[in-house]
Amino acid sequence: MARPVRARSGANPARCRGRAGFAAACCWLLPGCVTVYEDAPLVAARTAVAELAVPQAIPLGAGPVDEHVRPLLELYQRVLERLEEAVGERDLPAVSALLDGYERAQLPEWLRDRLRGYRAIAHGLAFARHAATSATLRLVAAGGEGVPAAPALELASPPPLGEPLRLEFALPSSGEAARLGGRDEADPIGFAIAITIEDLYVDGGTRTHKNHGLLWADRTVELAGDAVFRQPIALEVPGGDAVQRTMHVRIDLMPGYVHVAGRRAPVLHTTVAATSFTQWPRGHEAIARAPLATLREAIRRGDAAHFPHVFLGASFTRGADRELALGLLIDLVRLGTEAQAAVAMAALRHLTGVTQALGDREAWLAWWQLRR
Repeated sequence: MARPVRARSGANPARCRGRAGFAAACCWLLPGCVTVYEDAPLVAARTAVAELAVPQAIPLGAGPVDEHVRPLLELYQRVLERLEEAVGERDLPAVSALLDGYERAQLPEWLRDRLRGYRAIAHGLAFARHAATSATLRLVAAGGEGVPAAPALELASPPPLGEPLRLEFALPSSGEAARLGGRDEADPIGFAIAITIEDLYVDGGTRTHKNHGLLWADRTVELAGDAVFRQPIALEVPGGDAVQRTMHVRIDLMPGYVHVAGRRAPVLHTTVAATSFTQWPRGHEAIARAPLATLREAIRRGDAAHFPHVFLGASFTRGADRELALGLLIDLVRLGTEAQAAVAMAALRHLTGVTQALGDREAWLAWWQLRR
């Protein structure tokens, strides 16, 4: 379990929820404090294959064995051991090759049962591999949630901080028909959504919030032919006073079963889709159009209300303008008030990756002198 660590205060509640096919899952930033969760798996680290498959033991020592049968049993003892090893490594080609090479209609029924169990596992491995290579998670425009068959319009750029966020998780058919159970069925299909929010402030301070929840399909999904399972996901996160926010969203397939080729195929915990994007405050577009001019004007004004303009103006510069911006920031470190210098040092660290202490003016001035 993750260990909570107290972090920067002043957050408002934030919610995430899935619609049109998933039960709601909520994550909250509690008023007055933010809890930062260290990295932890979404599910228990040990999800044994044996929990999802038929026991594979061969009763070689259970009693007398006819001599003409013993070579067959010894051969398939080795085959099943190799299958178990391949499944443990999620080596689908090896599992498929072993089954294709040794699955025979004339085998004893108990042995065919065990091989059928591995064939089901192979279908589950194939489904999870397909999902991991074909599923997508995109930032999309709001609307169209009631039409899950139609793809949503993908956004060219993220909305500003504080605007509602809409994502679409899409899982196409692999070409082999598969049935995903709804949450009220015996074999519901479940996904986990993990969200990490990283905020950056004008003084160089940071705040991170991580949370996750389970999402269950609330209807049966038939994936065949050109069918695509589309799931809208809505995120609501307050803007706050950050000057930059990076969000990471991940979707994991949870352990369970899918039905493929008439078989109840087990699937293991698998990351299937992820996306990351960066947001800035409302009005940042105007700064991005004239970043150097914005930086100069914000420095001239010098008040705290324009500190975000200093940070963003410098951040949006490119090429030769970036070098001019660094010089303006160094002048602010040298001649500005303590608060102005703090913003300048934070912007310098953000732009250059230099790890000088944010409050050490002399160290930054020395760095600039050496750099020149």
